Amino acid sequence: MIFMSQLSLLWVPNEQFGEYVLEELNVKSIVPCNDPLKYASLRAEPEFRVLGKRLGKSMPPVAKEVKAMSQEDILAFEKSGEITVAAHSLKLTGIKKEFICLGRRGGDQAL
Repeated sequence: MIFMSQLSLLWVPNEQFGEYVLEELNVKSIVPCNDPLKYASLRAEPEFRVLGKRLGKSMPPVAKEVKAMSQEDILAFEKSGEITVAAHSLKLTGIKKEFICLGRRGGDQAL
């Protein structure tokens, strides 16, 4: 089983805390991974509540371009904090990032 969290968690090898987590998750061990893209891919979705009021009728082409962003584009946007899409400048609050779990069974699932 692969467990992913959008929160940055540090696994501290504390005996008391570690045993509690292992018991609660009912697993034998936990292996931390600092690369979430090893088990998931990224997808960008426009924040319609934020952008819809501002962009009005320009929203459909902006939404289409945002949904077509590659993982590299999403990571660069997250690093810079701003991107221009269809001649509109968007900030971090205008686009949400989703992790799509690369599951082995039952297809992909958004996190």
